[in-house]
Amino acid sequence: MASSPQKPFSITMPMFWGDMDAQGHLNNVQYFRYCEQARAEWLRHLGVPLLPNDKLVLLVVTASCTYLRPIHYPSDVTISMTIDEIGRSSMMLSYDFFIGKDFNTSYAKAQSKIVCFDPIEQKSVPVPELFREYAAGRNKK
Repeated sequence: MASSPQKPFSITMPMFWGDMDAQGHLNNVQYFRYCEQARAEWLRHLGVPLLPNDKLVLLVVTASCTYLRPIHYPSDVTISMTIDEIGRSSMMLSYDFFIGKDFNTSYAKAQSKIVCFDPIEQKSVPVPELFREYAAGRNKK
């Protein structure tokens, strides 16, 4: 994750039995679901509506994950996320995966590019000031 004045948002979730693959560790697809859940909790924390509305939709346009170490069941998985970059209408979010509260060992690193989109006009729109304030460390939520 890039160094910035913002405080990373973190969420800890239990790994479910059904999240495993045949090798007994967290399935690669589940990492993206965990990122999605962390992002949803972060938006909820900021007071951003999660359901689509007529003014703003947040679209994931790219997503990637680098797997560093396997996560085995049972584990409490902590996802720590930050805004790494903000453009005119997009944000690059980064996620680090940890076990519990041990932030010294990263198990995976992921990124997703989010585009702010007006569903009525069917075009991208500027990133709301709330996200710019958060990235600059001015939003204390």
